[in-house]
Amino acid sequence: MGLHRLAFVYPPYIIATCVLVVAVCFIRIWQTTQRRLKVLGGRGAFVPGPPFGLHIAYGLIKNWFCDELVEYCSDLQRRFGHTIDLEILGMRLVFTDEPRNLEAIMSSKFNDYGKGKDLHRTWKDLMGNSIFATDGNIWRNSQKLLRPHLSKGRGSDFGRTEPHVQELLDKFSMKQIVDVSDLSSRFAFDVVSDIFLEESANTLKSEKFPFGEAMDKLQAYNTIRTCFGWFGSMMPTVFLRGAMVEVEKYLKLQVERIIAMPVYGTSDKEAQNNRLVDSLRSKCGSAKEMRDQLIAVLLAGKDPFGLTLAWALYELARHPEVVGKLKSEIAMTIELGRNPTSQDLHRMPYLKNIVQETLRLYPPLGFNVRVAVEDTSLPVGSGATGQDPVGILKGTQIAYSVASLHHNVDIVGPDANVFKPERWETWKPNKWEYLPFNHGPRVCLGRNFSLLQLRYTLCRLFQEFESVSLAGSGEQKKALRVELNLKPASPILCTFHSRRQ
Repeated sequence: MGLHRLAFVYPPYIIATCVLVVAVCFIRIWQTTQRRLKVLGGRGAFVPGPPFGLHIAYGLIKNWFCDELVEYCSDLQRRFGHTIDLEILGMRLVFTDEPRNLEAIMSSKFNDYGKGKDLHRTWKDLMGNSIFATDGNIWRNSQKLLRPHLSKGRGSDFGRTEPHVQELLDKFSMKQIVDVSDLSSRFAFDVVSDIFLEESANTLKSEKFPFGEAMDKLQAYNTIRTCFGWFGSMMPTVFLRGAMVEVEKYLKLQVERIIAMPVYGTSDKEAQNNRLVDSLRSKCGSAKEMRDQLIAVLLAGKDPFGLTLAWALYELARHPEVVGKLKSEIAMTIELGRNPTSQDLHRMPYLKNIVQETLRLYPPLGFNVRVAVEDTSLPVGSGATGQDPVGILKGTQIAYSVASLHHNVDIVGPDANVFKPERWETWKPNKWEYLPFNHGPRVCLGRNFSLLQLRYTLCRLFQEFESVSLAGSGEQKKALRVELNLKPASPILCTFHSRRQ
């Protein structure tokens, strides 16, 4: 109906009255919202710019495509404050790396923050109702199912790890340039599928890695969708169908295989309780539920392990003096010709420091998102000094950056961007200043598994190799790509040198 027809049917004063009523309603809603917010606290640091945060939206997308998102977000925090209040396309986003705020989100006010419906819609095709995209009872039930199996670092697993180490050694021993990032990802996937699913994917023996490529594509696009909250959850996904088909094909095969596996008798109850596949079969009510748990297992086990291994080898290639110290520690701890035990690895502090320093510089989950499920607050971030509480209304999206926290010179020191395992001999961060796996109820279930496997693998590699070097000249400082996890933006190309060369 055109405006002239509207004016003909309804007198102008009625139209004007309706417009006024709507305007008054919006004003009252805005005033009520501001009063609620004021009771809870102030706002974080303001970032000036055009309406609707168009400059922020543009900056997020541009820098994500240019693999400079970590630097862009860290620069915003250096310039405006460690807790920033952003308005993006009508949506409020609070961005923080302040340790006291991270403690509130992850622990002391855990029940006030959740994954939220928007994130679940964004990731549901890939993660379904898995532990990574759910809240409440669904999340608690998944955690109860997976924790007994994923949360332990077991030396008994090394028997399954070693054949894959041998495959990796063969790839690295070819006296040619190899892509460490690709091979580390394959290696981690093979180990995780062997230990937890009891059948390795054996991707190191294959020319292609279609499941890994599909996962990278899905994680990359959904990460940028997550930044835009409700708007991102409605962005089209039709061009991801090929990747989803590849992921579902592998998961379907695993579900069918696990369902068909022989069932243990009652006398084998202890063995059955120790097997993830038996827990999946007995406690999952449907094939869809088992599929969702499987994707969680693969993500929790593979990504922190594979990515950290790749980043560790990258830094070791740039720092031969660190390799020298590591090899000396290995020689003093383990007899020649013997593989390490878990007891050996716990007696190697320098190896532990290498892993910790790698996780500091390259935390697997550099960014994370929560949404307020109640009116609440963050402890600090508002006021003239930034030390007053920040009011958070129900539905507000919170993004926090472990990446910028770990590079904060006020916490780490002036050499925060330098790989320096020796810093761990004197630097003792508090619990909320070092968060490679998060803390609190949502701490990464696979952290102990990943840490022990990392130390075993690095020890085995440098029992066999004298050194590793980057291909080409220069230090090749790598850009960081945000695809759910922090990944190298380009291949890490290295050459490994054996003791016999």
